[in-house]
Amino acid sequence: MAMDLLQRAQHAVDEVAREALESATRAANDRIWIHRNAARIYRERFDDLVAARRVLEQLEPLTGIEWRLAAAAWAEVGDRERATACLERAAGNARTAHDLCTIALGYRDCGFPDEGRLLVDGAEGIATRALDCWAVASVKRVFELPGLPVLERGLLDATDPLELITFAHALAAHGVAPDTLGSILGRGERKASTVDGWLALALACQQLLQDEARTIACIGKASQLAISPDHERAIGVARARAGIFPLLDDERPRVPPHQLLRAGARTFGFARDPGKLLGWLRSRMPRTSFDALANQGASFFHDDLITLLEIQRSGAIPHPLPAYFDGLRDVARGLGPGEDLMRRAFACTLLCIDDAAGLTAGGHEGTLAMLLSTCLELGGDAVEGAIGLFAALADAYEATHVTTHLALFADLGLAMAAAWLDPSDPRIDGVIDRLFRDEPRWKVRHSHRWLVGIAEHDGGIPGQTRIWSVLADETLSHPRHERLRRRLIP
Repeated sequence: MAMDLLQRAQHAVDEVAREALESATRAANDRIWIHRNAARIYRERFDDLVAARRVLEQLEPLTGIEWRLAAAAWAEVGDRERATACLERAAGNARTAHDLCTIALGYRDCGFPDEGRLLVDGAEGIATRALDCWAVASVKRVFELPGLPVLERGLLDATDPLELITFAHALAAHGVAPDTLGSILGRGERKASTVDGWLALALACQQLLQDEARTIACIGKASQLAISPDHERAIGVARARAGIFPLLDDERPRVPPHQLLRAGARTFGFARDPGKLLGWLRSRMPRTSFDALANQGASFFHDDLITLLEIQRSGAIPHPLPAYFDGLRDVARGLGPGEDLMRRAFACTLLCIDDAAGLTAGGHEGTLAMLLSTCLELGGDAVEGAIGLFAALADAYEATHVTTHLALFADLGLAMAAAWLDPSDPRIDGVIDRLFRDEPRWKVRHSHRWLVGIAEHDGGIPGQTRIWSVLADETLSHPRHERLRRRLIP
């Protein structure tokens, strides 16, 4: 509804456009992107800074991310004093390294990089947890400062096995050699004393080192400590996730998305939410949709329908996806029941989450594109959910699949979804910079297609990967995204 009004305002005659903008802001509630869009349209189309400022005065930011976006909006209308006031208030309320890093990026957005660097230094001084150090390291790279020393210093004081595992994933994302990662996990093994600790080490050994013998040994240590049915279930889940022992389809663990996808800091600044889109779809799909999806499977005992209804009820996903869900690939390509947008988005979401959580990743560049395309058709709420999912996928791919390029395509989906929702969102610039920085690492010799050529070379479906060009034309219309648009549209 709000996006329809904003799009009407972008193209309608003046009086109708202004009425649409007023209606959109009345319906905005706490969605800051609507106010930012309305202010942008007043500024860019009507050159009406008074109306733009009036819209921005309605903002009531709460989180660090919202303060950053509000400050950028004031800077865009030329009011640097109000922008600075937003950032100063947010900095005064900041209590964690994450908060300080977010506000530091806000200062950079508004043209105050020196102030931003000072806040990053402050964040480094209070960062002790592995995820905090990881965030600081990632933000330092944005400021063109070395991030690896932050992780190395934090690692010196780490003793908890789970913290050591997170440091290992962070260092893997920064290109540290497997031998070093193995020694870090060895420190975790010497400190481990619980079932959860040993199982986390088992998964890390498989994801980061592909060391099956070491993984089995860690699971064996966990088994020796198991004293309850919960422990036995956790061990079964770990065995399945590590791919050590094959399970029957009905034995596969059901895991919520936030537990399947490892957290990271590649997309720091976005609200990482791997379950938001799935929850939005679950709440809107009728029983008939799940009946149609089940008919794509090869189950003789309605296992597929039972599992789909369990996913609708709980949001937990069987991982790895059972064989009777192979038909979801056709649905994700728009075939059969994939003509229904909700069903297609649901199938794409399950496939993408399962791929990013698996031990090997690949072949879903087209699925990511279809997910974005479908969410654009479903509207603003679906795109908001897709942004949270793309951010989580990019983080997970980088943290656990350092030998795959899928993080780049999750980044691409994130940039396009955010650009469609709010073209002047300052966070998009960082995603685009990252794409240009990382693409040469995977460059395919003799390929004339920037980024997309990587997917086609590695077995992607050409018809699907070409969707990215169509999506670029649809989403990257703002002048500030022209360099990415030129690379993607032949």
